[in-house]
Amino acid sequence: MAATTTRRASVSRSSWRARGGATSTRRTSRTSLPVSAPAPRKCSRSGISSKAKIVGVQAAGADAFTRSWRGSERVTADRVDTFAEGMATRVTFDLTFAILKEQLDDIVTLDEPELEEGVRAALRFTHNLAEGSGAAPLAAAKKYGSKLAGKTIGCVMSGGNIDTRTLTRVLAGPKGPALQSS
Repeated sequence: MAATTTRRASVSRSSWRARGGATSTRRTSRTSLPVSAPAPRKCSRSGISSKAKIVGVQAAGADAFTRSWRGSERVTADRVDTFAEGMATRVTFDLTFAILKEQLDDIVTLDEPELEEGVRAALRFTHNLAEGSGAAPLAAAKKYGSKLAGKTIGCVMSGGNIDTRTLTRVLAGPKGPALQSS
């Protein structure tokens, strides 16, 4: 898995770093990493004097990483229960866990309705189709709510691996057809 570099289109990479912007993030598939996490290398955000806070996202029905990160011991789950397969964590892995334990500032856990709303919000507001784990950062930002007021945030939205049956169910939403004009 290669790290993905993100940056603002209107500024150069070096000026983005100078402003404290995070330039390295990692999107994962079926590993112990949350959706948005630092790339596993020694050049951490402290190495570039970044004041950015890094918040992980995980499904409540597959939260072995979150429970391990918050607790004193690593946890293994017997099973996972989420449609967000890209962050369905049953076990943690040595290398990634150690890095994330040190680098993450917080983790947001989302239940299935919140993850589904993230998929709908991604489509509604960005016109991009994302799977549950890909849209989770948007849902997490919504859950953080007023804590983000007046702050510049970045959400790494990746992953469009959603099948038509799941997409149809998610778009129908809890109250019928979604994406109608409000």
